Amino acid sequence: MPPPLRPPLAGFFSSMAGAAWLLGGDGYLGPLCSIGLPLSVMFVSGKKPRLLVALGYYLIGCWPIVEAVTGYWGTGHWWEGLGAWVLAAMILSLPWTWADTPWRIITAILVTALPPIGVIGWLSPLNAAGVLFPGSSWFGLLLSLVAIPLIYSPGRLRKYGVPALVLGALGLNLVYQEALPPSGWVGVQTAIRPSDGNVLKGIENNRKVIETGLRAG
Repeated sequence: MPPPLRPPLAGFFSSMAGAAWLLGGDGYLGPLCSIGLPLSVMFVSGKKPRLLVALGYYLIGCWPIVEAVTGYWGTGHWWEGLGAWVLAAMILSLPWTWADTPWRIITAILVTALPPIGVIGWLSPLNAAGVLFPGSSWFGLLLSLVAIPLIYSPGRLRKYGVPALVLGALGLNLVYQEALPPSGWVGVQTAIRPSDGNVLKGIENNRKVIETGLRAG
């Protein structure tokens, strides 16, 4: 078993992993750093410390919920956005309080990735599969699910398993090539006017774009 970390240090690492989703935008930083959540949680002991470490990840990573609520319903619904933000972070953090063994870590990952909780679980550590094991489909997802608790495993399983996974990830990234679009494929960037927080105005803007496209066709 790896040596434990002090909860404040583990909380710092998990918070940085949550912040990676905000700092990385649409890039790979957030998915890659999502693996920091289980790595941080499993290095602390006790349900309350694990809950606080997980909350550090989800409270930061889930902040866009506030913007989504106010953007959809209007800026006057700020408190509802804050409530949805805190509630989502708490629900997603609770399964990690029991993640003190490899099997429970896998369970926590699956519970927070699958419905019903997984409906709000876009911060799942399984997102790291696409970065660590690109182009490997379901096999890469399985490798990611196994790789995280493998670090928690004793003896030779960790000694030989972790280097093998690291080499496998490096190899897949070296040989991976992004799929090319079909011949003749043309992408069009559609300009849609901003809704300025008004959902009805947003719907009207989209309707006009659709009508323009139908007339052009």
